[in-house]
Amino acid sequence: MSRKRKIRTRSHVIAALSTNHLERYLFEAGHSVERFECDYGYDVSVYTHNCNGEYENGVIYFQLKATDNLRLTKDSPVFDMDIRDIDLYAYEIMPVVIVLYDASRSIAYWEFIHNLLDLDDLDEISQETIRVKFSPNKTVDHKAVEVWRNQKNKTLAKLGGRA
Repeated sequence: MSRKRKIRTRSHVIAALSTNHLERYLFEAGHSVERFECDYGYDVSVYTHNCNGEYENGVIYFQLKATDNLRLTKDSPVFDMDIRDIDLYAYEIMPVVIVLYDASRSIAYWEFIHNLLDLDDLDEISQETIRVKFSPNKTVDHKAVEVWRNQKNKTLAKLGGRA
């Protein structure tokens, strides 16, 4: 008798592809990535390095979402996220980037979670999910990596630190 083995599902495959897509640009820019073994809201953290390869203070957190069926609203990619995750990201001091990977086209969109939220209204939300709208012009690429690093450095400066 032959038993069926566990199956690697399409969702497993596209999740790995989304991580690979992000990491490629980060590694090419000379930064380092740590994957979270246990996922309680973040998938990877990124540690930046300057042009000399020197480690910089601070961290950027990433939450990755992947799909084969990208939903669009008025030409903008959208994804429904769990309010419990949003609540975690909203109160993080360091930048949190949400990445939506479209596996069918091998393209990823991104947004800083803090740009999407009004913290004053967060406690009033009663639904279990929030629809996150991504700009079709904000794709994961080399330019995005610099934007993320600059935002991390600005955040550090506001806190009295430096990269």
